[in-house]
Amino acid sequence: MLFRSSLTREQPLIFFVDDVHWADVSTIDLLSYAIPRCHSLPVLLLATYRPSDLLLADHPFGEAKLELQTRRLCTELELGSLEREDIENYIDSEFPGNEFPAEFVAAVVRRTEGSPLFLVDLLRDFRTASLIWHEGGCWRLVRPLAEIESTLPDSVRGMVARKTGRLGENHRRLLEAASIQGLEFDSAVLAVVLDIDVGEIEDALQFLEERHRIIRFIHQRELPDSTLTLRYAFSHALYQESLYTAIRPTRRVAMSGKSAAALLRHWGQSSSEIAAQIAQLFEAAR
Repeated sequence: MLFRSSLTREQPLIFFVDDVHWADVSTIDLLSYAIPRCHSLPVLLLATYRPSDLLLADHPFGEAKLELQTRRLCTELELGSLEREDIENYIDSEFPGNEFPAEFVAAVVRRTEGSPLFLVDLLRDFRTASLIWHEGGCWRLVRPLAEIESTLPDSVRGMVARKTGRLGENHRRLLEAASIQGLEFDSAVLAVVLDIDVGEIEDALQFLEERHRIIRFIHQRELPDSTLTLRYAFSHALYQESLYTAIRPTRRVAMSGKSAAALLRHWGQSSSEIAAQIAQLFEAAR
């Protein structure tokens, strides 16, 4: 083989294939053919993909990956969110010798919530829009921090719109109702608001988590009235914001009232623990 005769003779070889979820069938066939024949050679193949795009498109790499995992030729590593320290290190590497205030890093952390894609695009947008400037050998903020916190790159807006736009009508209505409760929400509350069996609600939420990755499961918990519920959260605040603002005002008012009433019923005498949330919902319900 070419690998054995030349490329791997003196040093290990690393291949990097980005965005496999966009690869054509011929590329996947080539990977499926080459990987088993390289397992005894000093060859490492790194492939990246978005699980939601892979599943929604029923992409052939999904089946190929399972086959490779079965034969112990493939290991899947799920990348999590960046921590504050990671974000701070990235900012320092992109803008060496900067004099950004500590509040700047905190604002970037809040805005991106640790998403690497959002982080890279946000900082690039700051530089393009001259919100930060290199002068006298140093990077500085040249606009108020409040303006920076309200900035959102078009690329990020487009990605959020693309993901929410893929939702079917029923799933979209479900997540719109969830956005009323906030960043985190309960299946039991959604069942009351939408008047749908809680089992159907939870099946739909599991599907949305696995296929779309817009939400993530937190835990199962028991509400004060002994009702069991599944607690979920939006993967990023931008998804919740996008879905919430898309709701018609009259429908938002009605669902806010139903959500507040459902929480009051489930929490009963313990409702003081979530008084602020209930108050916000009643205010939205007018």
